[in-house]
Amino acid sequence: MSKKNNNKKKSRMSPETKDKLKTGFLTLVNNDAAIKAAREYHWWMPVILAIASVIITLVPSFVSNMQVNMGQTVLAAGGTSISNGLAKFQLEMKNKNVDIKIDEKGNLINDEASFDKLYNAGGNDTAKDYYFEAKDAVTGYPQLRVLFTDDLISQTTLNALSTYDPSKFSSITNSEGATSETVATASYRVSVLAFKTTGFSFATSPDRSTATTNAFVSYSYDGIKGKSLSALSSEKDFSADPQAYISEVRDNYRALLTKGYETTKVDLAWKNVGILTGINAGIILLLGLVLFLITRGKNNPYRVITFWQSQKIAYWEAMAPAILSLALGFLLSQSMSSMTMFVFLFLYGLRIMWTSMKAFSPQGK
Repeated sequence: MSKKNNNKKKSRMSPETKDKLKTGFLTLVNNDAAIKAAREYHWWMPVILAIASVIITLVPSFVSNMQVNMGQTVLAAGGTSISNGLAKFQLEMKNKNVDIKIDEKGNLINDEASFDKLYNAGGNDTAKDYYFEAKDAVTGYPQLRVLFTDDLISQTTLNALSTYDPSKFSSITNSEGATSETVATASYRVSVLAFKTTGFSFATSPDRSTATTNAFVSYSYDGIKGKSLSALSSEKDFSADPQAYISEVRDNYRALLTKGYETTKVDLAWKNVGILTGINAGIILLLGLVLFLITRGKNNPYRVITFWQSQKIAYWEAMAPAILSLALGFLLSQSMSSMTMFVFLFLYGLRIMWTSMKAFSPQGK
């Protein structure tokens, strides 16, 4: 019986452990508790908390980046001009009996003869590139330009092709005898789809956008490996139901963009994690230094605090802002995703300012 009682006594938590746990939880909201923990407790405890805090701050941004659906973003329901242009391109391939293939490795098979059948417009004065141009049936304005090229095509050339300027782009007659006409009098941005050897680039612009540049995004052919571009077409009859045809083509391109952007999306998400890790860890170290400098005042009662102790105070105080930034980050990610990375910096800055003004001021004690 006595042995059982002894085991019970040994299993009970010691007052010192209870005090450490209580103080540890209090550090979330109490500056004095953070100061006490930094000065009295083991060094590895705040270090672990600082690392955990940095990891927590990364979660909203990482999840938000991984949830990007490029197909839905680029080909939103309202993007009728781009969708119409893609549908016309697929219809042109069908009418010209052109079948551009992608091999099993995800590379476009070069077929110059087939490319030439689709081209109906010419390049500019410096780069004699040719492309397929889909136009609005009513206004005659270009909706989309599609070209086949290699991976070495310059960004300058792509930017030139994404600009409609009557003074630089002239009509040509392709091998089928079709002629492109110049119909606009002012320059504007045009959506461009450039099929390269190992992937494709796509820049989308609203109708007759006057933006200074077009942002080209790179994609892989992962969605159609071992298939052909005709797989992106529709089995529906365009003449009988144009909207149904356009809708199905748009959905097929959405799937292609989403799958083709997957590798890039993951790569960018992890790069963003690395950048934010450096920024947030650097801010914690920097504000720890700020706390140390604040206590250097001649009459400050905390002048005895060392540099390492001030760092540990900053580590203890990082957890509460990290938890709040986690919650707020998910709330903001729906409408203000670009602001999520600043939430932790703002909240943590407030916490350190609160500590310096209240706990560390000469009047604080």
